[in-house]
Amino acid sequence: FYWNYDALSVGVVTLSTSVSGFDLGSGIPRENSTLQSGGIAPIQVNSYLGVFPTSPVIHETFTVTQTVNNNDSTGFDAIAPVLGFNQGGVNVEYVSGPVPAIGYAGPNGASATTYVWTYSATGSGVVALTATATGIDLANGLPLSVWAPGMLTIRGTSAQFDATLT
Repeated sequence: FYWNYDALSVGVVTLSTSVSGFDLGSGIPRENSTLQSGGIAPIQVNSYLGVFPTSPVIHETFTVTQTVNNNDSTGFDAIAPVLGFNQGGVNVEYVSGPVPAIGYAGPNGASATTYVWTYSATGSGVVALTATATGIDLANGLPLSVWAPGMLTIRGTSAQFDATLT
């Protein structure tokens, strides 16, 4: 039997299972045997989003940064960032980025990678964005993704920044 689970938060998960049945040849019940894991700790990778300056106005250039940090005991490699606009993307114009295009986040917080995009504010309004970074968990070779959403309000002469980080 195989079961697949997705971790919803950082922490230790202990799994246990039991098996019982009958011997098909004799019909005698077999003893219940138990198998218990030693625990599984999901990789501890997080992502933060920033916008600088925090108050861009129309025709002003601003940068969006995503920092990927790894507090796990194994690395997170070949990290490729993607910045998406969920709302208001018509109010910004792409200039450059991400820099770097591919990164690495070393184990135990030893290193983090910050990706930088540059945009120009072309119109006023609310801009909702999400930065996603996908790479390889070096503990098991499987793909891993982290993201950070944010919101930016661009005004004709002033702007304010509100962000929700996960």
